[in-house]
Amino acid sequence: MIGRAERFISSMLLWHRPKCTAEWFRHSSWEVSSGQFSVSASSVQLEDSSGDEKLNCDPDNEPIRKRHHSLSSESVVQTLRCLRRKPAVAFAYFKDTHSLGFHHDFSTYSEMIQILSHSFQGKMLVSFFCEVISATDSGSPEILTLIDHLRKTCVTSHVLSFAVNCLIKAYSTCHDAQATIEKFCHLCRLGFVPTIWACNFLLKFVSQSGESDMVVTTYDQMKCFQLTLDAHSLNIVTRSLFQANKANEAFQVWVGMIEMGVKPDVHGYSSFIIGLCDCGKYDLAYNMISRYTVLQEITQERVPIEAMAYNMVIDGLCKEMKLEKAEKVLENKTKHGFAPDQYGYSYLIRSYCKMGNLEKAWHHV
Repeated sequence: MIGRAERFISSMLLWHRPKCTAEWFRHSSWEVSSGQFSVSASSVQLEDSSGDEKLNCDPDNEPIRKRHHSLSSESVVQTLRCLRRKPAVAFAYFKDTHSLGFHHDFSTYSEMIQILSHSFQGKMLVSFFCEVISATDSGSPEILTLIDHLRKTCVTSHVLSFAVNCLIKAYSTCHDAQATIEKFCHLCRLGFVPTIWACNFLLKFVSQSGESDMVVTTYDQMKCFQLTLDAHSLNIVTRSLFQANKANEAFQVWVGMIEMGVKPDVHGYSSFIIGLCDCGKYDLAYNMISRYTVLQEITQERVPIEAMAYNMVIDGLCKEMKLEKAEKVLENKTKHGFAPDQYGYSYLIRSYCKMGNLEKAWHHV
């Protein structure tokens, strides 16, 4: 009875003792089962964590720490490939091997990045890049050298694009706007072609700094690298300039991007007109609404305008007592299918009453 009790207690102690993922994998078969990993492997869910998980390894257990010598880059890469369909477990294994003292190289880092990219684990990959960028130990690779190695070894374009997107997001987490721009340009000089999403993410991040000149500089750099931009890019840059009351610069950017082939969407075109009105450029807004000057001359296309944009132009022209132009804008609004509303008419009625032309005012009642 005593012997049976001792065996039972011993088995219970072994059951409750946590193991490192890396150590477990070294002594288990190559067939991977998701239910067999340690707590540290199965609980790595970066969406719900702070990124500073404590690994289930005893730092004072010297025999375990010495076993990392049996690991090699080839064996770690092979293990990661076996786990490629279990990205969270692969990430836990990667971190466990590091905690055992194994120094990862370009091949193991590259394999880990490809696993996370291929499975679209964005939050996990951003966290991974942040750790590499912020690492102070000499064992971590320089991030740009690492990503350049990935470019030369990765054969799947969407995996590489996803990785670059996550890297740019990681830069914005670890650095300020100016430093992130510099890293972005360095990536371009290495031969990377950031996606439209990456360009717009950077433009939006820089615009949040409140420095409109920096936004324009970033936009100019993107043009120099011949990157593809879209209507959202146009909206971000011009909105930043309007907020700085730089309507003329915004108009120049607008014309330049349309010449590049960017087609504004309905919201973007209307927002641009509203921005002109906010800066007091009512005549310019009038020209865009009444004659579609810019689009007719450059793209020969017409873009529908939102009712609010019409009303703001009418209001601005009425304030400047340019009532003939305001009348034309109101006619144009009706011609394009908008039902009459109280705003456009009330602006005209108020202005005609103010100048004593009651007949004209009565005409719009």
